[in-house]
Amino acid sequence: MRRWLSRLAALFAAVLLFSCRSGSDIVVLYTNDVHSVVSESEFGFAELAAYKKKSLRKTPYVLTVDAGDAIQGNAIGVLSKGAAAISAMNAVGYDVATYGNHEFDYGIERLGSLVGQAAARYVCCNVSWDAPSAARPEFLSRTAPYALLDCGSRTVAFIGVTTPDTASLAPVPAGCGFAGGEHGALLYRAVQDAADACRAAGADYVLLLSHLGATDSVYSSYALAAATHGIDVIIDGHSHTVMKDELRRNSRGEPVHITSTGSHFKHFGCLVISPSGKYSFRLVSAFPQKDESVLVALSGIARDAEAALGRIVAQSDMELPFLADDGSRLAARQETVLGDVCADAFRFAGKADIAVLNGAGIRAGLPQGDISCGDMLSLFPFGNTLCVIRASGQQIADALEWSCRMLPSGTNGFLQVSGISFEVATQLPTPVIADAGGSFLRCEGERRVGAIRVLRDGAWEALALDGEYTIASNA
Repeated sequence: MRRWLSRLAALFAAVLLFSCRSGSDIVVLYTNDVHSVVSESEFGFAELAAYKKKSLRKTPYVLTVDAGDAIQGNAIGVLSKGAAAISAMNAVGYDVATYGNHEFDYGIERLGSLVGQAAARYVCCNVSWDAPSAARPEFLSRTAPYALLDCGSRTVAFIGVTTPDTASLAPVPAGCGFAGGEHGALLYRAVQDAADACRAAGADYVLLLSHLGATDSVYSSYALAAATHGIDVIIDGHSHTVMKDELRRNSRGEPVHITSTGSHFKHFGCLVISPSGKYSFRLVSAFPQKDESVLVALSGIARDAEAALGRIVAQSDMELPFLADDGSRLAARQETVLGDVCADAFRFAGKADIAVLNGAGIRAGLPQGDISCGDMLSLFPFGNTLCVIRASGQQIADALEWSCRMLPSGTNGFLQVSGISFEVATQLPTPVIADAGGSFLRCEGERRVGAIRVLRDGAWEALALDGEYTIASNA
């Protein structure tokens, strides 16, 4: 009798435990575009870890995920070649992450090493390798299209997707591709196949870790949501959009939630999935507690970098600002003194006729007085290499039209230049025609950019459209 009662009590306890856990919330904490913000003094990983511990006191199901561009973006990121952010993410205990375009800035061999060090599982459904003569990269061997995480009786699937523009935004070798296709067809198919596989595997909830961005491109999270079905939530990155919960409709008219935290730890996100399947979102920008173990890890990262970053490498008689009063990037929309200095340095070092650099690639200003190695790495955090190429005058004229197509409102593609001057008639409509993927195709109609002159042997002369010039830039 006692044995029977003991077994009955054990069975009752097991049923009660299962019932309680099945009735628990699932909490998904998420980040995107952290860009290697690993400072112990700034809002970030230490607060996220403390918030995670608080959530675990309420439910056993707390997952932490990232939607890309975590490992690069400041001096510590460059100095550690991405290892600083991976160490911080490991200290927090991330479960799943996907790749942003900047994960590839240090090369695919380095990325393979970083993914090997990461505790998180990396997912990406639209990356492929098509180079039979070369060994398959290590990072791909450690990457799956999706991950299934069990939370009691429920299963949460995380699919990863990376912008197809990565092939042109990062030093990705030939053979490494990101499905996009004309009008986004290949991108949508890759994600749809992954969503179907997740549902077939028994996923109750399908979440997409998307590094696509909230834009008007066919490669955007908006376009993807409308072209697919079976995805419940898109955790988005790439465009640095702050978006708590925007509701869109999928290809079957069903709701899709899209959320994004901005960038550089302006926020981290908290998604709560109730036992009934209801979604609620919160963007957290402040939290009164810091996790002590993560603080120790961040302190170690800072200590390792301090000596190298503090070395003085230059001086300036004036401050060279990076941001306008409204917080926007000056060099991304207009000529700046800082942009001129950078372009002049490129032209001088490359011994080229002309130098150009993407204004959006300038990511920090320089102070008046001493300039440290850390200042320079913050200015150019991408680990690019100076290169010199040859281009025709016509190609240069087309590049300038593309650069200025959105002026005066600005564009991330605005070029800072050296050794060349030009004028822009902003009252005219842009003649630029782009393809379905948003890349330059051709110019039609009257051009906005004129009076293009090149500095040759100390004198300015008109750009020869059929001439050839050397151009220094960063690649």
